[in-house]
Amino acid sequence: MKNSLENKIQFEKTEKHGGYRNLSDFEVNPLQSKANQVIEVGEMMLVPEKDIKVFFEALMNPPSPNDMLKAAKIKFDNFISK
Repeated sequence: MKNSLENKIQFEKTEKHGGYRNLSDFEVNPLQSKANQVIEVGEMMLVPEKDIKVFFEALMNPPSPNDMLKAAKIKFDNFISK
């Protein structure tokens, strides 16, 4: 990548004022920071496909309430109605 003289001067000033040892440090530091952010977000989003299928199956076709859930609803309704 060829830079004009103006770009070279601007980059040298940035290097000097930013406390970078060289232009490579100036280029790599933000790139490394962004790479870490992308990896962190990507790893948070990695969910096994099996888990996704189980979640959406339960969401789209929820099971019928069992006896414990029915009893809890009656207890809750009685508590709210007081």
